[in-house]
Amino acid sequence: MEIVEMTKTTAPDADLRAGVEAVLADRGLTLAAAARSIGVSASALSSWMHRSYRGDNDRLDALVGRWLATEAEVAARRTAGLDRHADLAATDDIDAVCHHAQANGDMALVYGAAGAGKTWTLRRFAAARAGAWLVTMSPAVTTPAAALGRIAAALDAGGGETTAARLERAVVEHLAGVRHAVLLVDEAHHLTAALLDVIRCVHDMTGAGVVLSGNEPLWARLASGERAAQLVSRIGLRRRLRRPAEADVLTLAETLLRVRPTGAAREAVVAAGRGIGGLRAVRKLAGHALAAAAGGGRERIEPGDVLDAAAAMEAA
Repeated sequence: MEIVEMTKTTAPDADLRAGVEAVLADRGLTLAAAARSIGVSASALSSWMHRSYRGDNDRLDALVGRWLATEAEVAARRTAGLDRHADLAATDDIDAVCHHAQANGDMALVYGAAGAGKTWTLRRFAAARAGAWLVTMSPAVTTPAAALGRIAAALDAGGGETTAARLERAVVEHLAGVRHAVLLVDEAHHLTAALLDVIRCVHDMTGAGVVLSGNEPLWARLASGERAAQLVSRIGLRRRLRRPAEADVLTLAETLLRVRPTGAAREAVVAAGRGIGGLRAVRKLAGHALAAAAGGGRERIEPGDVLDAAAAMEAA
């Protein structure tokens, strides 16, 4: 879809409204989501779209025009294809753990190196499977109410409850009513042993599968402290992920770049993928390389694009 940059001075109202409709259709956005980005209420934008807005139409025209121009610029600069899936040994392992937890109502653990494909695979699994929900934790989750609130929000349960007991009840009632439910808890290394035990209790009360996923410290937290026996004894399947294998790195690079890197470009890709960023760094490197090729008016990348991308990432 072609999006024309629109402003109040260059496009009539009809073109602005047509532009909004086109962006909504192309991006799969709701009117409410667009309104949040534009900076107005959903009701105001809806009225404006139907030409019944009673507020400052000139101001809203300008805001919509600015939003459409931003969408057009972002679309032009966004590197396409970086969300392309590649079948890798590491992601296949993580996927197998998720399938096990859902099929058997078991608790499972995936932990290890950053950039090994954990988050990517969990998102893909949750999007493709009925009864699977992805919950992402963070350092801000420090209380049972906060942890249960994250879970309730992912389930769309709880109805605004704020106390731990009421949130727990809402989560348990929701999961208990779903066949083959599974919670995928990403960034679980941020949780204390006590909060991990809160999730263990939800598992015990509902029979729902749970996959705990996180970086290296996660296993140590599970296996130490007074709750270690309760937590570890629930883990029916455990996978430790190390640095991505060279074969996985090259397979992902070839999938994203649509050409298998060779020579110095290959070395740059392997160095990125086997470094701190892992597979995540390969996606970033591919994005820079594809952008460099597009900037040069080329559909296919050249080895120099990969080397320039690696140099740019190193400089950053």
